[in-house]
Amino acid sequence: MAAVGAVSEQVPRARSASAQTGDATDLRLVTEAAYEALAAEYDAPEHSTTRRLERLSNALVRSWLEENYASYDASTNRLRVLEVGCGTGSLTEVMVETIGAISTIVAIDQSAAMIAVAGKRLNAKLGKASELRLLQQSVYSVGKRHGLAMFDLVIGGLVDPFLEPEALRCMVGAMHSGSRLVLTTPHRHWADWERRTRLHVAPTRTSFRLRDGSTVMPLSFTYLEEDLPALLGHAGLALHESRTLSAPAVVEEGGAGLCVPPRVLLIAAAAARAP
Repeated sequence: MAAVGAVSEQVPRARSASAQTGDATDLRLVTEAAYEALAAEYDAPEHSTTRRLERLSNALVRSWLEENYASYDASTNRLRVLEVGCGTGSLTEVMVETIGAISTIVAIDQSAAMIAVAGKRLNAKLGKASELRLLQQSVYSVGKRHGLAMFDLVIGGLVDPFLEPEALRCMVGAMHSGSRLVLTTPHRHWADWERRTRLHVAPTRTSFRLRDGSTVMPLSFTYLEEDLPALLGHAGLALHESRTLSAPAVVEEGGAGLCVPPRVLLIAAAAARAP
């Protein structure tokens, strides 16, 4: 088995002409910088809401993987998996535990700092993992043109910064006709409440307060179930199923009222068939 290793070089990002100018690029750069700054403390207990979302996301993905690949026969071909936006490796760990024995996994993140944390995490907790590579690479630079293509499964946990048509089309470029796409995101019902009542940010942004007192506000696109067919259709995808999982409801400190509990949405899709 190959040891986990992080590749340090950054692969240039592929973007359409329309995304190279204006606010789209600026907001992407803000988001990239935000997660680079977050890396060292992303897994810290003080980011408790993120931890709760992560547990929900991992539980949804674990269940989906166990249901869909429990009987997969890897004697002829191992399952080729691309994880986008792997962050500090929490979902990567789940995948190695559930499908690592039958898979070749490539996990990518645009942040060098996130990849470094993921490498340490996976080496410390898993030792050596079967066919796992970590790469510093953007979701906007996957597909045949960049040598990351023909994956059987493209997967991402809490990848709300990438739930927009261009990023989804890049993911489609890494798939073949029989591939599956599985992504999770905070559910819009919860996210709208959180951003309106707690964070006081725009509907397409979230907010993290860092230990040094500064605040970063990366992009975050969230959806309701009824939004998914149109979102996926713009990228040439068809929705197969969606699932949600919520945390238990809790009362706010001081008895101010009942919080809307964190809720995560899982999206499973495949390439749309021509009519």
